[in-house]
Amino acid sequence: MASHYTKTIRRLWTLLLILIALVLFTCAFLPSHYFRYPYIISQCMDALHFPAGFVLFIIIYLKLPTRKYTAHILLIVASLMFAVVELLQPYAGRTASWGDLGVSLLGVLLAWLWAIGKQKSINFTSFIVISVVAGGSLWLLKPGATATWRAYQIHQLFPVIANFETSAHRLIIPLWRSNVNQIAYNKNAPADGHYLSYNKLGSRWPGVELKVIQQNWSNQTELCFDAKGQLPSTRLRIRFDDQMSSDSHTSSTQKVAINPSWAHYCINIQQLMTNEKRIIDISNMKKLIFFIDGKLPSKRFSIDNIHVN
Repeated sequence: MASHYTKTIRRLWTLLLILIALVLFTCAFLPSHYFRYPYIISQCMDALHFPAGFVLFIIIYLKLPTRKYTAHILLIVASLMFAVVELLQPYAGRTASWGDLGVSLLGVLLAWLWAIGKQKSINFTSFIVISVVAGGSLWLLKPGATATWRAYQIHQLFPVIANFETSAHRLIIPLWRSNVNQIAYNKNAPADGHYLSYNKLGSRWPGVELKVIQQNWSNQTELCFDAKGQLPSTRLRIRFDDQMSSDSHTSSTQKVAINPSWAHYCINIQQLMTNEKRIIDISNMKKLIFFIDGKLPSKRFSIDNIHVN
């Protein structure tokens, strides 16, 4: 009776592992833009390479007859399989990555150590290896979890995308060579409100990036914000990226001359066009980038109350 029960548990466990492997491999060849939140899904998919290598190795190992060199041969075969997956991913709308391959191979290596420990009846090997795999998987999933939390926070702020009287300034990502500070309007009375102050470091065109992940602006007509520059007619640029945008050529960049004193500015977001004459899909917005011309003297601008009407 006990033997039958044990066999049933092993079969269910094997079936579960096979199911997990199928899900992992399906995700490996499924383009992330098919999902509603491609940025978040992409982060999570990258994290799955590690447990995928581990699970695949164990499934095959458990189904093969146990011989002296089974684990060693499987180490080579599984490594080659993941290399082939990376080579084939570009044909399925994904990108090949040495980093992803390395993470997959690390999972395979840990599974190989688990198999060696099992062959030599080293009891604590399984506990150590599985603990490392579980911990590593959770650590790799952290960027995806962070992106999910940021998406949730952004959606709570919609249609006020960023109001710096709240903690929304933490969602702002400084671009290269930039410095961003939250400053009180009245330093003697911080409760009066805060704005975001940006200082340019270097000669590039950096600024600040606000990820909106997947907001639908179809019923909105304007992006509005309060801003002030360092010099008269400071050239502020606002780049609009939808889910199809990948760089400055596939997004829409609008120019606004801002004054040294606070003023309210609005940009019509209907019919925003890229350099390639593609209309930006405002029902699938991904991020906004605010930056200034690195070739001009102005090195500072401030911004507040970013919202859509």
